Amino acid sequence: MQVLSRLIKRMRFVVTLISEAYTLKDKFTILSYYMRIDLFLINHLRNITSSPLLRSNVTIKNKYGLFFCGNNKYTLFGFSSLSESNIRGRPWIKEGIVIDIGANGGMHTIPLARALRGDGKVIAIEPEPKNFSVLRKNILLNKLKNVIPLNLACSDSKGECTFYLDKSGDGGHSLIKDTPIKKRGEIRVKTDRLDNIIKILNLKRVDLIKVDVEGAESEVFRGAKKTLRKFHPKIIFEAWNGEYLDKSRKVLEPIGYKISKISDENYLAVKGINK
Repeated sequence: MQVLSRLIKRMRFVVTLISEAYTLKDKFTILSYYMRIDLFLINHLRNITSSPLLRSNVTIKNKYGLFFCGNNKYTLFGFSSLSESNIRGRPWIKEGIVIDIGANGGMHTIPLARALRGDGKVIAIEPEPKNFSVLRKNILLNKLKNVIPLNLACSDSKGECTFYLDKSGDGGHSLIKDTPIKKRGEIRVKTDRLDNIIKILNLKRVDLIKVDVEGAESEVFRGAKKTLRKFHPKIIFEAWNGEYLDKSRKVLEPIGYKISKISDENYLAVKGINK
C-alpha cells in the first residue's frame, strides 16, 4: 500500500506540472522528462535520481502568474502551484511597498506585484546572475510595471562577498558556505544593507519584507534595523531549524517583533512592542 500511495502521489505531481505547462511543447517537454528513463518508476522507488535538466526550456502558467522556468526541474517545481502554497498568493498586504529579498526568478515577486493596488511596488533583490535574468524575464512576461529588480545581495555591510552556488538547482544559493545544501562553486556578488537601499530609493514606507536567503537571514536583519524601527513592516522569513531561527530572534525580538510559525520552515514576524 505504501508503494501504491507513492506512485499515486507521483502521478498527481506530474499531472499538475503538465496541466500548468503553457504550450503543447512545454507539456511534451515535461512529460518526456518524466518518461525519459525506461524504468523511471522503478528507479524512483529505488531512490535513483536522474539529471535535473529537461530537454528544453519551459514556461508554465497558474494562478500566481506566468513563469519562464528554464530547463531545471527544481525551478519548474518552484514556480508551480505545488510550491509554498501556504505563502504565495495570500493577501499579506493589498497596497504599499514590498521588499522581496532573495527573489530568485520571481516566484513570490510576481503574485505580490499582481495583487498590489494603486502605487504599490515590489523591490525584488536577487544576486545570482542567472536567477536575476529569469526574474527580469518573468516581470516582462507578466507585463508588470510596479517591480524594481536589483542585482545584489542584502547583508549587514556594503561591498562584495563570496556567494556559494547550489549544486542541484537554482534555489539554494547562499552567502553562507556551510549550509545543508551541497555547493557546486562560488562567485563574487555585490552586497549592501537594506537600510542603504531604502535610502537610495527614497522610499517613504515599507509594508512587507520577504526574506529567503538560505541561512543568511540574521545578516539581512542586522542590515535593516533602521528600516524595521522606522516602518515596522511585516516580515516573512525562512529558517531551516532552531539554530537559524534563534539567530533571527536575537535581532528581531529586541526591536519589538513577535515571531509566529507559518509552516515547517517559514515564519511571520510582526511588530508588537514599541521599542
